[in-house]
Amino acid sequence: MNAYTVVTYRQRPDLIPVADDLTAESWPELMLNDTVANRLFPRLEVDFPDFQFLLLDGGNAVIGVGNSIPVAWDGLSASLSDDGWDWVLEQGFSGLENGVVPNTLSALSISIPPSRRGQGLSRVMVEAMVKLAADHGFGNLIAPVRPNQMHRNP
Repeated sequence: MNAYTVVTYRQRPDLIPVADDLTAESWPELMLNDTVANRLFPRLEVDFPDFQFLLLDGGNAVIGVGNSIPVAWDGLSASLSDDGWDWVLEQGFSGLENGVVPNTLSALSISIPPSRRGQGLSRVMVEAMVKLAADHGFGNLIAPVRPNQMHRNP
C-alpha cells in the first residue's frame, strides 16, 4: 500500500498553483463555465485554506486535490437546495461574510489526474474529507454531486 500524505492549502501554499492546474485539467468544460464557481471558487484558497487539501504521493507529487467549504445546515434534507454546488458555495461565503457559525462541511470537488485514476485514490480523498470535517468539529459532510455524464448533456 502506498503511503499518502494529506496537507491543506494553509500548510503548503507553494503547491496551490499545481493544484489549480490539476483542477483545470480534470474538470469538464461545463464546470469551467459555471458563473457562481467562476466568481467564488478562486476565493476558496484565500478564505478557506484549511478546507482545501492535497494528496501527496511520497514527497511533493500532487496526486489529488480536494475542495470543500464549511456551511451552516439544519440537518434536514428538505432544506438542501436543488441548486447543489452553487448553493453550498453561496451559503459558505454568505455565512463567512455574515458571521454565521458553520456546522457542516460540504464537499465541492475531488480532482485526480487521469494517469492516477482507477487506483482507489477517490476513496482516500473522501476519507480525508471526512477526517477534515471531524477535525473541525463538524458532525455532517454533505456532497452535492453532478450526474456522471452531465458534461455530455449539460
